[in-house]
Amino acid sequence: METDDCIIVVDLESTCDAGGRMATPEMELIEIGAVKVRLEDGEILSIFHSLVRPQNQPTLSDFCKNLTGIRQREIDRAEPFLHVLMEFQAWLNHPLWTCASWGDFDRILLDRELQRAGEDLIFAEHLNLKAIAKETWGLKKTGMKEVLKHRGLTPIGSHHRALDDAKSIAQLVPLLCSEIETARSASEV
Repeated sequence: METDDCIIVVDLESTCDAGGRMATPEMELIEIGAVKVRLEDGEILSIFHSLVRPQNQPTLSDFCKNLTGIRQREIDRAEPFLHVLMEFQAWLNHPLWTCASWGDFDRILLDRELQRAGEDLIFAEHLNLKAIAKETWGLKKTGMKEVLKHRGLTPIGSHHRALDDAKSIAQLVPLLCSEIETARSASEV
């Protein structure tokens, strides 16, 4: 499958606390979910999922556990970022994928984790599907669940679980196919 025919939809979960008291730079990756999606029909061709053990703040806040449903014992058994990164890169099996996520948070978090680990960026480009959907459909509310509902779609699984959210976002890919192609072409200029 050519990288032009598909995109990688990524969703990440991070350490967090109630009321946004944790500064964004302090947040650490705790879960990665990704799906390889064919643009034309939205078929999910492959999935990747892994929990990640945070290094600086290995104990999840109660807020974070309640929000994500991730239990502390799962995080305690998870591999650290560099190990998960190697598995993720093996799954990607190509350095030129276009990554898409719902907003810029996932890109910023992944870039920060890569920088902390002294690793290079792993995607050729990033597309903010939230911004594309907002512009395409003229939406005021751009929460993932609201946009899915607006398009007559149902969220998959549990919200704030990385793989479920990636699958939910992937449902929008064929509906935004031409806009995604336009955004990809614009980034090549």
